Amino acid sequence: MVTLSSQKSKVKSRKTGNVLCDMPLGSSISHLRVGCLSFRSKSQKCLKGLFMLSLVLLFGLQVQAQEDIVKQKHGMLKFTGGIEPGYMFSPRLLNLYLSGHLEYYLQERVSVRGDIYYFVDTQGGDAQLLANHGLFFGAAYHFLDKPVVDPYLGFQPGVQLTRVQYWDDNSLALYKSPYKLVPVASVIGGANFFVSRFFNFYVATRGVFGSHRGGGAPTSLNLGEWRISFGLGFNVGLLK
Repeated sequence: MVTLSSQKSKVKSRKTGNVLCDMPLGSSISHLRVGCLSFRSKSQKCLKGLFMLSLVLLFGLQVQAQEDIVKQKHGMLKFTGGIEPGYMFSPRLLNLYLSGHLEYYLQERVSVRGDIYYFVDTQGGDAQLLANHGLFFGAAYHFLDKPVVDPYLGFQPGVQLTRVQYWDDNSLALYKSPYKLVPVASVIGGANFFVSRFFNFYVATRGVFGSHRGGGAPTSLNLGEWRISFGLGFNVGLLK
């Protein structure tokens, strides 16, 4: 009779596809759990550091003279960049991205914006995702005319360059699918707080909807995800 600890799991190289080693299944699960805890701990420390830095910069910028604050949003170009976590509910995966966005205000209440995401890493009980880079473009509606506090809601269709890994029917060998462009839809919401002519503090959230199908994988992977970001942004008025 074969026990659980004596079963072997053959893992293929993510670069070459060759079998790297035979590892006891129980040991694989233990290493995976340790990796998840380490990833979450590092992510929490990173986000805490970014949050504290944003608060310091925000309070420092607020001491500037009132006449230095943005007078209008029409004609403004706004851009940000940072680290953004995302959570997939099914399967349960915690993802980490490098993100950036560029936004232009056509009117006080209407803007167009593009967002780009570079997939860094993922952790979870069944880490099937190898790549999930994204590009989005759409429009947002801003609820207030005054530029100091700027809540908004928007919609962005986009594409994601995805790659997944999956086990064979006997759960012995791990395979990788080819890269695939997947159409997705996205709803965005948040608020900007303009503290000077050149800086703003922002908090934002995004819901992504789509799925990866085909590419050799026996089942589709739900790409539905909730992402959140906050930090310091930059803005410049292009119209006088």
